[in-house]
Amino acid sequence: MRLIGLAVVLIVSLVVVPRAATAQPVKKVPQVGFLVMARNPGVEDAFPRGLRDLGYVEGRDIVLEWRSAEGRSDRMPALAAQLVQLGVAVIVAAGPEARRAAMETTSTTPIVVVGGSDPVAEGWAASLAHPGANATGFAATHPEMNGKKLELLRETIPGLVRVALIWDLSGAGSSSLIEWARTTARSLGLDLQIIEARQPTDLESAFRQAIRNRRQAVSVVETAMVFAHRTEIADGRVRPGSRRLASGNLRRKPDSS
Repeated sequence: MRLIGLAVVLIVSLVVVPRAATAQPVKKVPQVGFLVMARNPGVEDAFPRGLRDLGYVEGRDIVLEWRSAEGRSDRMPALAAQLVQLGVAVIVAAGPEARRAAMETTSTTPIVVVGGSDPVAEGWAASLAHPGANATGFAATHPEMNGKKLELLRETIPGLVRVALIWDLSGAGSSSLIEWARTTARSLGLDLQIIEARQPTDLESAFRQAIRNRRQAVSVVETAMVFAHRTEIADGRVRPGSRRLASGNLRRKPDSS
């Protein structure tokens, strides 16, 4: 949170201070727009604390405007447009869906991107040293992490062979990430099946497909959509209101076949 806050404060200072030097005497408190797939109380509490550590007080120095898609990526463009219409000084875009919506909505409002695995491959940075355009930020995950998850599964479940990887493959750079996962699986002696899930409604069918194909374990690649529905996934209720999946098939000790 402190890193995000520092990036936001720096951008707000660059954007707002020059304007304040030419416009007197009324001081307008800059607004920071947050575009997220789902609300996260922990983040919403931590960010103001990070700002206070940097000497900024919410409401006095900065106003935070939160916009949540509530797990629905189709709502992102309208929410991004709302923030631009409000005249926010900067948009914090959490996750690829928020980043795409923000960058497609505005080419002038600064955007701080949170999340992603390869900014250059995903197309929102010209290079790590000089992102270009109106976006900056940092990557929260790396391709190596998905390989590490497969290693941890094999260590946790003796005799593990058949694994499913549930993934949203719509993002730029997915092909290289898939190859990385497959190469890692082969090196670990795992039979890897990749199942795509782009929307919340895809999750239940993805888990059922894993069960039908006798997968012994499932690894879910984190995206903003997955984060928004993490509780349902952990409980075996991958769609709000659906009956619990027969997820015991994925948790039992693997057979020897």
